[in-house]
Order: sequence, then C-alpha cells, then structure tokens
Amino acid sequence: MDKKSIAQLAFEYFLLNKNYSEVSENGNDSTVYDYSNRIVRICKQEEYHSLDEFLPSLRDLITEIDNGVDKTKKGTFIDKNDKSVLRKFYEFILTIS
Repeated sequence: MDKKSIAQLAFEYFLLNKNYSEVSENGNDSTVYDYSNRIVRICKQEEYHSLDEFLPSLRDLITEIDNGVDKTKKGTFIDKNDKSVLRKFYEFILTIS
C-alpha cells in the first residue's frame, strides 16, 4: 500500500469536507493525512493488503472498541487516537455504502 488507494484518497476528501485540517500552522501535514496514514498503518499491522480487504472486519473492530477492547485480534494495541480514526473511517464507509 505504498501508493495511495482510491479508498484512502476518498477518505482524505471526506475528512476535508468535514473541515479537518490538511496543513498545520507550521506547514506540516495535519489531521487529514494523520488519519489517512493511521488507517493504512492499522491495516498493515493487521496484515490486510488493502483497505478494501479490511472493510469486512471494520464493523467488528468498532464493536470491540466500543466494548472496551484495546487490542485487535492480531494483538495490535489500539490507542485513543486510533479509536477516533477507526470510528471516523467507519463513518466514511457508511456514507458511501
């Protein structure tokens, strides 16, 4: 997943339309790209080869997070920021479904 997928680009566009910041005050990439890159990182850690492959597991992962689980089935620790990103990605998926 070195090149951005259509799903990743669409997620970035979704975040921009929700008024998430693209560039920080000091000129660095901001929330839009942080969220986008976190989703890709979680997919890689969970050994998915694409966001499309990850989608069927996303709802279950969100349910587990809502029930207080801090690790995925593969043992990846999900921190507070990852949880926010996963929820926002799930919201994005629901808008395009």
